[in-house]
Amino acid sequence: MSMPVAIRHLDPTPPRPTAELSPARHVARFHVEVEAAHLANPHLAVARLLVSEAGAYAQVAGDDDELEIRVALASGDPTEHQLAEQWVRWAVHCAGIRGRVHPVERQSSRPAR
Repeated sequence: MSMPVAIRHLDPTPPRPTAELSPARHVARFHVEVEAAHLANPHLAVARLLVSEAGAYAQVAGDDDELEIRVALASGDPTEHQLAEQWVRWAVHCAGIRGRVHPVERQSSRPAR
C-alpha cells in the first residue's frame, strides 16, 4: 500500500559567482610520483585525510601517475611548512598510495588578485 508523500520542489540554483576566490597567501605544494594506488579514488582519500585528521585546507589534483597537493598555511614559517609536509606524507601513505613525495618551491606572501 502506498502512502501519499508531500514532495517539495527544489529551490532555484543561486547564480554562480563570476570570480574565483583569491588563493591563500601561504601555500605548501607537493608533487607525488605514484607507483601504486591501493584504493579506487586515492585523490579523494588524501584530501579527506588532510581535512579530517590535519584540519587542513587542501586541494588534490592529478591522475594515476602523479598528484599535486596544495595545503594552505596560516603563515610562511618554515616549521609550519615542515608540519604540512609530514601530514601530506602521512595522508598519502594512509590513502594507500605508494610512491615518492617531493616538496615544490614555496609560495608565500603572494599579492591578492
